[in-house]
Amino acid sequence: LKPVTISGNVFRDKDGGNVNNSSGSANNIATGLYANLISAAGTVVASVAIPATGVYSFASIGAGTYTMRISTTQGVQGTAAPAVVLPTNWVSTGEFNGTPNTGNDGTPNGISAAFTVEAVDVSNINFGIQQRSTANVITQNITTPVGQTITPGTLTTPVAGSDPEDGAYTSTPGPVTVIIDTLPTNAVMRYNGTIVTAGSSFTAFNPALVSFTGISGGSTATRFVYSFVDAAGTKGNPARYNVTWSTPLPLNLVSFTVQPDHCAATVQWVTNNERDLIGFAGEMSKDGAQFEEAGDREAARTAGYGIAPRAA
Repeated sequence: LKPVTISGNVFRDKDGGNVNNSSGSANNIATGLYANLISAAGTVVASVAIPATGVYSFASIGAGTYTMRISTTQGVQGTAAPAVVLPTNWVSTGEFNGTPNTGNDGTPNGISAAFTVEAVDVSNINFGIQQRSTANVITQNITTPVGQTITPGTLTTPVAGSDPEDGAYTSTPGPVTVIIDTLPTNAVMRYNGTIVTAGSSFTAFNPALVSFTGISGGSTATRFVYSFVDAAGTKGNPARYNVTWSTPLPLNLVSFTVQPDHCAATVQWVTNNERDLIGFAGEMSKDGAQFEEAGDREAARTAGYGIAPRAA
């Protein structure tokens, strides 16, 4: 059998669907990639540089069964196949041996399905790649929280970022799926009243629905880390969302209990991390509108405090 030509494409495939150029413009990919033709034994047969157009080809290839790998590492004939490594911030979206936009092997790993070379040229050994999105670092300064709590509606700065294929992410709520990668270490984060867990995703993320409770005493900031999921379903590069205030919170309120005693009540509370605190003033009310002094306690950094029973 006479030697044949093997050819294919590496497409900028932003939607992650059937492998093709879905960028909406002329195909343009990162430079520094190689197509490595690999034998059934797992060794390199040949390697060629892939230009920015994404079109590559091998001439004078003999009969046999092969796979193709793309990598920033150029293979050396007769040696083991190099690992698939893409340029910085690029990821695979799929591979397909066949006409562009007619399929995707469903395992985006930069390695084609096996194909057989006999007497005719083989074309369309195709790959899809795209770039990750990047979230922006956000910092919003707020007034000092009261009661170790940041209430819903306090955060007004939208999440933001950009994607080389999708464009800027700037709208509120949204604009695409947002993942909360890392939670605050000094507070409990809630979204629309529900406690958030690491890895939670939101299809229309609105910072105004975020709240924090149990913020540690002495804190002047809390933060979480977020990222975007782009049109291809690829998680992007994360960034911090910082919430800051100027005055450190004076303490942590560990517990607060009221024990009824006939027409009176005993109030007890436990704190920790007290900071620059003079004391506590207790008040009581018969109608929930008018209050009068019920007692006070000096800050002592002890395990707990209490105000003795008193009729309301």
